[in-house]
Amino acid sequence: MILTGKPMKKKLFQFLLLLTMSFIYSQEASSIETYPAFSSDAVLAFADYLYDRNFFSEAASEYERFLFMKNRETIPEQSIEEKIIFKLAKIYDNENSFEKIIPLEKKYSDNCAVPLASRLFALEAKYVFMDLIPEIDYSSFVNNTRKSYNVSDDLSDLLDLSLKIYIKDFASAKIMTKQFVQKSDLFVSLDNHLEKYKVKKPGLALFLSAICPGLGKVYNGAYAQGFSAFVSVASFASACAYFSYNNGIKDWKTWTFGAMGAGLWVVDVYGAFSGAKRFNKASYRNLKADMKGLFDEI
Repeated sequence: MILTGKPMKKKLFQFLLLLTMSFIYSQEASSIETYPAFSSDAVLAFADYLYDRNFFSEAASEYERFLFMKNRETIPEQSIEEKIIFKLAKIYDNENSFEKIIPLEKKYSDNCAVPLASRLFALEAKYVFMDLIPEIDYSSFVNNTRKSYNVSDDLSDLLDLSLKIYIKDFASAKIMTKQFVQKSDLFVSLDNHLEKYKVKKPGLALFLSAICPGLGKVYNGAYAQGFSAFVSVASFASACAYFSYNNGIKDWKTWTFGAMGAGLWVVDVYGAFSGAKRFNKASYRNLKADMKGLFDEI
């Protein structure tokens, strides 16, 4: 059967429309890579726009897309790519996204100049040092980093020093810091901190409180608590002695005040021991916070 009239015209119109749309689509598909909205320059401009307006997470996604589009094997110093990676590292650090910093370091540190490599290594080292990545042994990390990669002198010194602090070899850390201060002002604040750094001995604090109530707490630096403990135990001991002298040793008041005084003494001994441990933990935490600041300055 031959179609004539309106059905034939309708079929012809649909065919021409389909042919026209196919032609337009093929032209768009062939030019999509060069279309301005999809160019690397457009992506970078949009990323900078988001970054300048504090939309950091969104900007990071666009910067990553730009780096993917460029896909350069080497990242020269002072290049656009280097500056973008610096920005990405800053964004991830401010967001405490160490799970993103590690892949960033693994991907780009081998192909970039020393300043950028040192920055990426410093960020990774900071998070490992602060025990935010517990599955990585810090000693092995430092040794492998210094053997395998070219990093700045400041970062190399900082890694050596941080390892001494990580294993709590404070005597060696003090000696190293004195040497590093001669080469760089980076270590001046840490040198001052280490000069004042003290470690309390929990066993000594326990012994001092055992021979005299409150003396262990005074050793820990808790003077008010030490004085209060001494007065409390001495008061109960005096009351025990008074009732023992007047009413006899079997009197309930003698036993009551004696037991309370002995109990407080035991609590004070334990408090001096645990207080020394808390003092050391707090001091070490503050020292590591100073070290964290040095990693940020690299």
